[in-house]
Amino acid sequence: YESRCLWKDVTFNLKIRDIDAATEAKHRLEERQRAEARERKEKEIQWETRLFHEDGECWVYDEPLLKRLGAAKH
Repeated sequence: YESRCLWKDVTFNLKIRDIDAATEAKHRLEERQRAEARERKEKEIQWETRLFHEDGECWVYDEPLLKRLGAAKH
């Protein structure tokens, strides 16, 4: 749901085929995310996630589909 809210302007503009507006909306979103990351780094604040964990240089979803399907069978 949170992701839908963040990307709604990009998605809307893609649906109406306004690529320039979609690109601008994406640029604004990414710049905001970069600014927030810089601020966290400056303040030495650890990024807290709810659904992913870091595995080396990758992020892994905590409840992958295979795990959920396996739990549904029992």
